[in-house]
Amino acid sequence: MFTKWDKKFDDMAADPTLRAAAIVASSKQRNTMFWIACLISLITILITIGSQAFGLMTFIAAIQWIQFSQIDSNPRLLRVIDRLQRDGKTFA
Repeated sequence: MFTKWDKKFDDMAADPTLRAAAIVASSKQRNTMFWIACLISLITILITIGSQAFGLMTFIAAIQWIQFSQIDSNPRLLRVIDRLQRDGKTFA
């Protein structure tokens, strides 16, 4: 199911130019998702607990934070790959 994405990620991680561009793009995407998650969390807090929409907004806020944590892992991984290649270490 994820074979196409895995191959694309592997190719991008192996190419220093593509990797640098992906780090910048992922960082922008991470910042956007962070602020969306903050906004949804704030809206959830402002909604009273007794309202019917509270459960739905809590669920949406949780999903946003999960997406943010997933997006946050990609630039970190790419930075580690950069650091390992600069240090001359090999990795599989």
